[in-house]
Amino acid sequence: MFCKAAPVLTMFYKYFVVLFLIGLSYGEPLYLNVTEYFRMPPLFELDNYEKCMASEDGMFCVVAVDVITEPDNDVTNIITKYSANRLKRFNHSNIERGICVTSSCRRQNIHNLTMEDLKIVLSECINKTIYNEYKVETKLSRINYCHNSKRRLDQDFDNGDQIFAIAVFIIVLLNIIGTWYDARLTRTNESKGNPHLLCFSIIKNWSKYITNEHKDPRFKSFQGLHAIKTILTFLIVMVHVLWLYPFTFVDNPRDLELSTL
Repeated sequence: MFCKAAPVLTMFYKYFVVLFLIGLSYGEPLYLNVTEYFRMPPLFELDNYEKCMASEDGMFCVVAVDVITEPDNDVTNIITKYSANRLKRFNHSNIERGICVTSSCRRQNIHNLTMEDLKIVLSECINKTIYNEYKVETKLSRINYCHNSKRRLDQDFDNGDQIFAIAVFIIVLLNIIGTWYDARLTRTNESKGNPHLLCFSIIKNWSKYITNEHKDPRFKSFQGLHAIKTILTFLIVMVHVLWLYPFTFVDNPRDLELSTL
């Protein structure tokens, strides 16, 4: 039965690979030379954080900005077409800035601002700066955080932060209780205890981690699999680290985009 199904499965995988490759290349947006590429506003720009914070009234904000699409604007048309393939390209209609408000928005009054007032000031300041150089309109979509040399303007911990902190606290507390409980059983020479608490014992888990439970000599034939497992684990971690890299402030995102062609 399996032998008869094998050719069918092989053919299925071949068609799947072909269709997948076609999907990657379908609708491939236009290629831009360097001159055209840099007509678009940079995806990421960062002012000097330390220099900004060194001033008496220094204020530094990390924000996200949306480029407003205009049908008659050549630059926004380039952005729309170039960003069409989200699998291979960044979304150039959403750009991020780390801006020193003190030096970049000098014309606006930035003292004693509420969060809502700060949004208005940043939106006007960034829009003017980008329009003067790239002739595109922008609007502020969000403020990730703001730091002031005297005080913090960003909001306090939200519900997600509190839930995460509580979860970490509970796990650490269970580790402490489980380890203490395991140590107490060892001192009193008790062979059995609460298995749920012992699951969190650092002593017991470390002992299991370094102990080879397989006494059967036949398992020696599979020792090579441990090396493969170790290598695959390392590769999985490395891939996830590299996968997160494009989501940070990249100095030259064009290189990353070209590497996917």
